[in-house]
Amino acid sequence: MIRAILSRLALYNNRAADLYRRFYQPDGKKWAEYLRQRGQVYHIGENCSIQTSTRFVDPDYTWIGDRVCLGTCTLICHDGSIEMLYQRYGLKIDRLRPIVIHDDVFIGEGVFVLGGTTIGEGSIVGAGSVLRQSVPAG
Repeated sequence: MIRAILSRLALYNNRAADLYRRFYQPDGKKWAEYLRQRGQVYHIGENCSIQTSTRFVDPDYTWIGDRVCLGTCTLICHDGSIEMLYQRYGLKIDRLRPIVIHDDVFIGEGVFVLGGTTIGEGSIVGAGSVLRQSVPAG
């Protein structure tokens, strides 16, 4: 009964999302659909699977195609070193680049995808990888 209430609150009223994630423990497909319905990421295609433990540091700059499966990974669109440069040298620069994940891509556990990366259609990214350059299709 409580699971049904949490599910309804999260999916239809955009409330209690953290409780829904913690107690209902949606599978990857349900969580991806929740994120897609609520516009939590710039674009999420159809039939995706996203683990609830996936971290989107800059979701407004992340584009995900159809049938994408994301394990517990982290997607970072900004360069954190710019804050250090600002504090040390007073340089005000901003480096924010999008992440594009095309259709039929699998990203494994513990992967870090950095900004400016495009992952081509039909690619598989192995567990523990750090992507800082684009991956060709296939």
